[in-house]
Amino acid sequence: MNQVVLSIMKWVRFIIRTVLIIMAVIILAPIILGVLWLVGASWSNAHPVFRENVAKVDWLPASASNVSFYKTYSFTAYEFDIPESGFVSLAKERNWTVSEIQGEAQRVMTYRMGGKIRDRFPLPKSDLSTEEQLEEYQQALQIIEPRVQHGLMHEVRHANGGGITVVYDRTGQRAYVQSNPR
Repeated sequence: MNQVVLSIMKWVRFIIRTVLIIMAVIILAPIILGVLWLVGASWSNAHPVFRENVAKVDWLPASASNVSFYKTYSFTAYEFDIPESGFVSLAKERNWTVSEIQGEAQRVMTYRMGGKIRDRFPLPKSDLSTEEQLEEYQQALQIIEPRVQHGLMHEVRHANGGGITVVYDRTGQRAYVQSNPR
C-alpha cells in the first residue's frame, strides 16, 4: 500500500510541476514576446537603413528610379522618380486612394527628417536679415520639407500619429512616401 501511495504522490507532484510550468509559460510568454518586440524595435530605430540616389530597388516598380530612403521601425520615408502613369499603377497596387492636391501646397516629410541623419540636413536658421539669407533659407527648406502644389496625394493618419502620407509631384515627377506604425 505504501508503494501505491508513493507512486500516486510522485504522479501528483509531476502533474503539479507540469501545470505550474505550463502556467508560467502562459503567463510569461506575452511578457517575453513584448520584451523581444521592444528590443527589436529599439534596435531598428538605432540602426536605420539609409540610402540615397539608388538607381533601383526591388520593393518598387521597375519604372521607379533615383530612390532615396530611411527606414526604421518608427519612421519610414522614401522618395523616387516615377512617371505619373507608373505612380498611379503603384497606388492602385498598394490600395492608396489618391486625389488631386487642392488649395495650399502639401508639405512633404522626406527621408531627410530621419533622426540619424538630421545633422546632415539641419533645419535652416529662421533669424534672417537679408534677402540673400531669406533665399538661402527657402532653398534649404525646400530640400528638407518640399511643398507640392500640383500633384496627387493619399493620407491616412490615426489619432496616435501613425499612418501614411503619399505625395506625387507632377512637376518633378517624384513620389514621396512617409509612414509610422503607431
